[in-house]
Amino acid sequence: MPSRPQAGGLQRIQGKKSLDSGASSGVYTEAVAVGTKSSFRSGDLARLVGVSPDTLRLYERKGLFARPPRSASGYRSYPPEVVERVRLIRAALSIGFTIDELAEVLALRDGGGAPCLQVRDLAGAKVKNLERHIHELVELRDELRKVLKQWDAALKKTPASKRAGLLEALAAAPHAPPSPNLRAHLYSSLAGKSFHKE
Repeated sequence: MPSRPQAGGLQRIQGKKSLDSGASSGVYTEAVAVGTKSSFRSGDLARLVGVSPDTLRLYERKGLFARPPRSASGYRSYPPEVVERVRLIRAALSIGFTIDELAEVLALRDGGGAPCLQVRDLAGAKVKNLERHIHELVELRDELRKVLKQWDAALKKTPASKRAGLLEALAAAPHAPPSPNLRAHLYSSLAGKSFHKE
């Protein structure tokens, strides 16, 4: 069975616990493993926080945490506090913050500032953007429903061996196609998912 966690090696990977079979046996949780580690190599840290080593290097290049010192053999040697920093970064990214936004906010925080209002304003702006995108998507959905209704009517009148000219009818319609103000990524994501399903 694995021995008690030592400073020289990671004994616990996320989701697993190690058992000490010695006289003072016990189960060691992640908190204990992190607390007893003096440093982490890239691979160990990446596995612990659920990202790739390349992602850690990206965060490092973007200034989300300080560049770690190198060991005598040239490996990055991350201090234990980077574990919580990476988890904070991942949580913020999951609700829509960008890496560049986080770099600015964390630089202010690390410099002794309190960027709480800035963080709140950024999140508020993201909600407004989402609401605008939702409105645009609803408009596009409604337009597509109208188009489908027209196409269904045209298909009923068209023999199976003939073309109904659906796209030509769309281009010739008196109304404009769905608003060109819609973001390009909304069209591309919609098209990509449609073609993958079919």
